[in-house]
Amino acid sequence: MHRGGSDIQIPFCVNAGTSTGAAHTLEVDGVQLSFGEKHVLQSVYLKVRTGCVTGLLGRNGSGKSCLMRIAHGSLDIPNKSVRIDGKWVARAYEHGVMYAPQHGFVLGGRLVENVLRDYGLDFENFLARFPTMEPHRSSPTVILSGGERRILEVFIVLASPWSRFCLLDEPFSQVSPLHTGVLKAMMKEAARDGKGILISDHLYRDVCGIAADLYLISDRATRRVDSPDDLHKYGYIR
Repeated sequence: MHRGGSDIQIPFCVNAGTSTGAAHTLEVDGVQLSFGEKHVLQSVYLKVRTGCVTGLLGRNGSGKSCLMRIAHGSLDIPNKSVRIDGKWVARAYEHGVMYAPQHGFVLGGRLVENVLRDYGLDFENFLARFPTMEPHRSSPTVILSGGERRILEVFIVLASPWSRFCLLDEPFSQVSPLHTGVLKAMMKEAARDGKGILISDHLYRDVCGIAADLYLISDRATRRVDSPDDLHKYGYIR
């Protein structure tokens, strides 16, 4: 739960725009997710549009990561509908949906420049965004700090030529304010270039500040958030 007074100002819904024409969509609904007797998600609808940044908020344990994994296809459950441009897909990751999970995905033994090459990317382009990473060109990723690994993984998902939709779970975790700003600029740039970005992070002001569309998971359902007052109404901010 987040607390704030009535004077709280959320930098709200800056549309990222697009330079590529007609939008594509990734939609998720029909989700019924339970773990034993615990019901986690139901009455869910989520839509991510190319050309925009979409935010997903919720308390710890509300099901944000599970919903992202369902949208990606890495969490396969019987009760769900995942669609790209209105067409049902079983494994969205086979259709240009890339996911940076909260706990990372890069193997620790690979060298940084080789990891980037694996995803069709060049170290020099990475260095142009993050010059402090120069000493790690030939370092195994296992020696990177948590923030450095996060920067690398989020960069990969946003910059990869293979991603149309980028799902980012806690992209700012352990990242310095300076590099958080660089990542936010990259998200907006990727959206302008025609990608669809979905982000979830406990730094909710940063999410709200770049999200053109915003959803909140509350009582196992997604709620569309159209103003900062909605975050109070659904109990996310008290």
